[in-house]
Amino acid sequence: MRPLTPQDKKQIYHYLAEAYMNLLKDGKLGKFERKVISKRILDSMRKAEVFNDIITLVDGLAKNYDFFDSAATQIKAQLSSFHEQKVIQNLEQYFTTLSKHV
Repeated sequence: MRPLTPQDKKQIYHYLAEAYMNLLKDGKLGKFERKVISKRILDSMRKAEVFNDIITLVDGLAKNYDFFDSAATQIKAQLSSFHEQKVIQNLEQYFTTLSKHV
């Protein structure tokens, strides 16, 4: 699994913060829940080294708090896009290598 870059983490924080802020704006989170969710996100993001760590985090958040579904979808789409790019790069390398041997 691909390591997280600082830019990846920044984008993931953005997705999570957007979902979180919408709830705060709507007054749907109590003070205790805000503390628990904030601590969970910060602790998990500090420890996260690869995308699987983030998927585990957002799946857990979405399971307990449905308002994180959109963030989970966006993060998984970002990961899927990376995998598609990697497959295309590998195919290009394969075809380039193949053409040199013909």
